[in-house]
Amino acid sequence: MYLTRWKVEESIRFLKQEYNLEDVRVRSYAGLKIQYHFFWQYFIS
Repeated sequence: MYLTRWKVEESIRFLKQEYNLEDVRVRSYAGLKIQYHFFWQYFIS
């Protein structure tokens, strides 16, 4: 589970840096999942 979460964290960090979203923060795992899905929806469309 730790390695999976680490990959998600790395992906989100990369996306935040690429799209200047460093100020976006989440405080819960549920918020992290929502943010992750938001980023991937952006790439799909």
